[in-house]
Amino acid sequence: MNAKLYPFKANLPITLPIFLIVLGGAGCQYNDPLEGQNLVVLVPGCAGDGFWYNDLRKSVAASQPARTIRTFEWGMPKPLYVLNLQDAKIHAKAEAALAKAIKSWRDRYPSGRLTLLGHSAGCGVILGSLRRIEKPVGVENVVLLAPSVSPDYEISAALRQIAGALHVFYSDDDTLWLGWRTATFGTYDCVHSAAAGKVGFNAERIDANLRTKLVQHGYEPQFAELGNGGGHFGSLGRKFDERVVAPLVARQ
Repeated sequence: MNAKLYPFKANLPITLPIFLIVLGGAGCQYNDPLEGQNLVVLVPGCAGDGFWYNDLRKSVAASQPARTIRTFEWGMPKPLYVLNLQDAKIHAKAEAALAKAIKSWRDRYPSGRLTLLGHSAGCGVILGSLRRIEKPVGVENVVLLAPSVSPDYEISAALRQIAGALHVFYSDDDTLWLGWRTATFGTYDCVHSAAAGKVGFNAERIDANLRTKLVQHGYEPQFAELGNGGGHFGSLGRKFDERVVAPLVARQ
């Protein structure tokens, strides 16, 4: 396996006083810039990176051995992960950090291939970062697993940055995280409704010229045979990722 797994972290400011003392109020920081001529960037959900993404990374690495896989970490550390769910300031800083990293990467690799892969709130970070980039950067494909943004979230600007397709996986069986929780406490963009990861995006709100770039994958019964039961973390199983998700990383 030639693909390399590198951590890429953006540590956002800690707002609680005790952490301000410990960290000195540090702003966004990066271990390294995004590197790799052919790159896949994984953006985790609100709890950050963890073993639950290992199968996803391994599946993509196995199907795309010539690509480098990096993980963009964002937001508060795990003990305070709930603050990453709906804090607009945390989201804005994460989106700006990823947008800056993507633009810098494109400047270094003008002919490079870039795919973005997100889960849950990480999908919001991806979409928000692409909205912030004015100059075309030619993202190859974007794959969103159980996005926690609202169905009416504005994605036209993100679609303009995508040369291939925006693949969205949603499941009506995601009842706890993207049904009850988002309806009660709000989506990534603070809308009290079921999230796009449960019901899909509202295509009527998308620029008509861009709708063909949006490919929505609703849950199918046969996914259960691949270990995806339809819940919030169902799309992170090894067999499902190997058979369904990983092939979408390449240009379609």
